[in-house]
Amino acid sequence: MTSLADLDARVDALEAAAAEPTDYGLGVLANNRLLVERYVHGNLIGCDVFSDGKERRLIGVNDKLMYPPPSFAIRGSCFPSSRYDTAALADYAFAILDAMGFDFGAAHIEMIVAQDEPYLVEVNPRLVSAQIPFQMAYALERSVYADLINLHLCQPVAALDGLAAGWYCAIRWIVADRPGRILTLTLPESAPEAIRRVVLFKGPGDPVTPPMSNGDRIGYVMAAGDSQRQAEEIAERYVDSCALLLG
Repeated sequence: MTSLADLDARVDALEAAAAEPTDYGLGVLANNRLLVERYVHGNLIGCDVFSDGKERRLIGVNDKLMYPPPSFAIRGSCFPSSRYDTAALADYAFAILDAMGFDFGAAHIEMIVAQDEPYLVEVNPRLVSAQIPFQMAYALERSVYADLINLHLCQPVAALDGLAAGWYCAIRWIVADRPGRILTLTLPESAPEAIRRVVLFKGPGDPVTPPMSNGDRIGYVMAAGDSQRQAEEIAERYVDSCALLLG
């Protein structure tokens, strides 16, 4: 933002986007109350940490990609990320949990990284939700749900020492570029082995709109690769090959 006029335009767009509460699923709606403490322009990431009362372990960093403002929707993500200093992020995440006195269980910590400095967004006292645990499982080649269960069965986090991703796993979302109703949605006839998962939440007859919030997205693809760039490119090619016809 470079002027008050630009700020006014952004606020108008935000108010329009918030006219109807965001649907988080399972009957949970946003209350549309906003608290802006500080605006930081940077990249959104998520860090998942396991703590056993004595020690902590960082499971990994999820690198999130947003749609352009004023959208609040996430375009995709990649786990793990090769674009950040993971050790420094782990130290920052651990310090946050120490300050909170949170010493047992899973924690999902969201941050903004700006000019190589992390800024706390929020701490969720749980494992990351939605499709991300599947993404982590494809990358780590193991179930993070099973690891969480073992943690609560008193397995020390030291058992996770040496945990490393065998793949990078990227998510990209299918979205509409204009308002309408889905007539047909045709997926590619064949997909490379790197495509690990395709899920659709909307189909023929459903109304759609360009993504202002996550609930506007149509479906996603997960792709694995030897590098973050390769995984992201495979996922993006798959999405680009989908044919969405709107009425």
